[in-house]
Amino acid sequence: MSPVLNLPLARKVLRALHTHPHLHNATLWRSEHDGETAHNIAGWAVTLAGAEWIGTGELVRYRDRTRSVPMLARELLGLAHAQARQLFYHCNEEQGVRLLADLIAHGTRVQRAQLEALHIQLCPIR
Repeated sequence: MSPVLNLPLARKVLRALHTHPHLHNATLWRSEHDGETAHNIAGWAVTLAGAEWIGTGELVRYRDRTRSVPMLARELLGLAHAQARQLFYHCNEEQGVRLLADLIAHGTRVQRAQLEALHIQLCPIR
């Protein structure tokens, strides 16, 4: 079974990227710039989910476990392996925003269709 996109977290990340485009650095999980912290999409996802950064590398603490940023971000966002690789490693800032927006749009359509099918199944017309 394929993962289900975590729409609330994905939308938070996209909102952060639109609100603070100067803090989007597609090449680094996290970097400090003039007192502000920039992230790539995976870095934004773990940060917005409440992970605590450990040093300046790619490790964070989340729910009392040390995790790598890309693995945790993939799990938190509910991305398939290929989607995560594309989004975290093979996109510049503009491409990453566009791909994340496309994933959100697709995930919204899929989840809406699933909810409608479930509604029909549970609440048949009499």
